[in-house]
Amino acid sequence: MEKGIFVSTSSGNEGPYIGTLHNGTPWVLNVAAGTVDREFGANLTLGNGTSVGGLSLYPGNFSSSDAFPIAFVDCESEKELKKIGNKIVVCLETIDKLNEQFYTVGNAKVIGGFFITNNTDLEFLTESRFPSAFFNLVEGQKILDYIKSESDPKASVADELVAEFSNPNSGVASSDQQQYDEKNIQRRVYDALNTEHLGLRNRIEKKSAYSEELKEQYIGLQNLIQRNEQLYGSGNAPTGGVALPFILVQVQQSCLPGDRRWADGIYSSWYSFAYCG
Repeated sequence: MEKGIFVSTSSGNEGPYIGTLHNGTPWVLNVAAGTVDREFGANLTLGNGTSVGGLSLYPGNFSSSDAFPIAFVDCESEKELKKIGNKIVVCLETIDKLNEQFYTVGNAKVIGGFFITNNTDLEFLTESRFPSAFFNLVEGQKILDYIKSESDPKASVADELVAEFSNPNSGVASSDQQQYDEKNIQRRVYDALNTEHLGLRNRIEKKSAYSEELKEQYIGLQNLIQRNEQLYGSGNAPTGGVALPFILVQVQQSCLPGDRRWADGIYSSWYSFAYCG
């Protein structure tokens, strides 16, 4: 840039968390980081010929020519899952139990798992190490109805490659291709508008807001200490310890952060204990 040379770099994306760009240099042109802008499907064909659409990014080989036996079971019990044997298990998510079901099925060594859920935050799960697919409640009900109606239910899976606009042999008309290109360009403009400029003014505003937050926390802590001192001085103090607005949690290194934020050298993490091994 100093020598008059145009420089463009990729922002990169370590996502899916907010604030996880590889690069945000303000004095070069950064290509915006966005999403893949598509879903990766898995088409399930039931034994009665019904087709059910779901999501999957399982990288291994899972032959679509074979029909595998399927069973609807309690996917939160590894002991029960191991009794299933050589089958694909069908799991219906109960309240906030999808992660637990997913890892329990993975440890049970069954053929695979079909997960029925209304959860749309599946980025960590769709790219699984064992054959799996995820279905919404409407599509999942088709699977459950089929299992109830059959004494020996089976299903086969075929990956749906999302390449209709990138494959030159897909037969997409040139007008459709142009329309998609224009849409994609517009989306990239939106990405650029949604990025945050790391200018001096922006950094000062952030630091000021953070300073105000620290002041509020400090005042709150001082008030808490004062109340506790008054409580103990009155002789009505509880027999246990003094409650503080902080908790210290020691977790295993295998625990994955449920959320991460990075701003001005401050790194915060929220841990999801469902990932702890």
